[in-house]
Amino acid sequence: FANYPDKEVPYEGDNKIYVSTRKDYLIPNCGKRVFPWRVTGIFDNASSILQSELIYLLSEEKEQAADYTWVKPGKVLWDWWNDRNIYHINFKSGINTDTYLYLVDYAAKHHIEYVLIDEGWSARNDLLTLNPDVNIPHICKYAAEKGVGIQLWSKWVNIMRQMDEAFAQFSKWGVKGVKIDFMDRNDAKMVNFYEQVAVKATQYKLLVDFHGSYPNEGMRRKYPNLMTREGVIGLEYNKWSKRATVTHDVIIPYLRMWVGPMDYTPGAMLNAHPETFYENQHEPMSQGTRSHQIAMYVVYESPLQMISDSPTKYDENLRSFEFIKSIPTTWDETVPLEGEVGEYIALARRHGNTWYIGVINGSTPRSLEFDLSFIGKGKKNIKAHYDGVNADQQAKDSQLIQYTLPENSNKLSINLCRGGGYIGIINIE
Repeated sequence: FANYPDKEVPYEGDNKIYVSTRKDYLIPNCGKRVFPWRVTGIFDNASSILQSELIYLLSEEKEQAADYTWVKPGKVLWDWWNDRNIYHINFKSGINTDTYLYLVDYAAKHHIEYVLIDEGWSARNDLLTLNPDVNIPHICKYAAEKGVGIQLWSKWVNIMRQMDEAFAQFSKWGVKGVKIDFMDRNDAKMVNFYEQVAVKATQYKLLVDFHGSYPNEGMRRKYPNLMTREGVIGLEYNKWSKRATVTHDVIIPYLRMWVGPMDYTPGAMLNAHPETFYENQHEPMSQGTRSHQIAMYVVYESPLQMISDSPTKYDENLRSFEFIKSIPTTWDETVPLEGEVGEYIALARRHGNTWYIGVINGSTPRSLEFDLSFIGKGKKNIKAHYDGVNADQQAKDSQLIQYTLPENSNKLSINLCRGGGYIGIINIE
């Protein structure tokens, strides 16, 4: 538990506010206040962690009269991770209206629900002063006509200063959500800010994605518009470090994701093994195979799920992009199949009548076999995206296949290379 802030100081210019000294208590004037709590989960095996909703079930429920029917999950086309690196076009890509209209068109064409406009659309310290190169009202109107929702990024210090005015203006523009960044604290003062955001965002019907955030603590049950949050070393770390390893990728579903959705932001089309991976801010890549990356859309839970690479990269890799597009962001049922923390993870998720098998492997090649009898009787039509024959050398190598398991067969066998993955989409005849 972090003690209450005493002195706060700016950091990284005016992007963040850090605490230099703290009080000797958690909460001032606590009186009748409910104190924070912690939970320890004890499980029979690693896979059983994946079905636990313990944090959610222990959390405070939303008010019965509250209306959250306007909350719509979906995928989000994102400009920042790929550095707006769009090419084969007839305009200068960057932080400008033309780029965002292009992203809206691309999202509409591929039935992607949202476009996130990241840093640079407003003045550095004023959310009500627009960058003259980015016409947010026009972009929002254009997006609405195309059936696409716009979400806006902001650092938290600006939201803190301008929450009422900014959220009111966002609502007038037709903005559907906010991504709030750089909090990097979990003391009571910051936790209170999270709840203030939740209350105000509910008033203006805005979805919320907390970036630069501590992991979930249960607030999303009370405020269902709190869709996802970071609190994890995600894909963005590949832009400047080697920390998001394939081993890391098969730790976080068991530990971080246990407490709730995580905004890892998958979707990289440039994929590499350790010996060929390097950090690149302008044209970033991921660690592990292409199928490893796409399997994250099944394994990693996030009702707002980012599509992080550039449209040009997806156009160059349409087979993989079609798989990403076909995977939903919410689930009706989850069945853990097999796995060990830091080694691999395999689970099945159901959305409607369709099942999705997601497998992410760590650093050791392996062969697995699963019993799919829980899916039900009948022929199982499978469309699969998996590691190619040469994926152990060229991480981008993948294969796609469609086949049918006979009615009396329930065994699914797969081979995974180091850092590999598998995605199977199953429909029953």
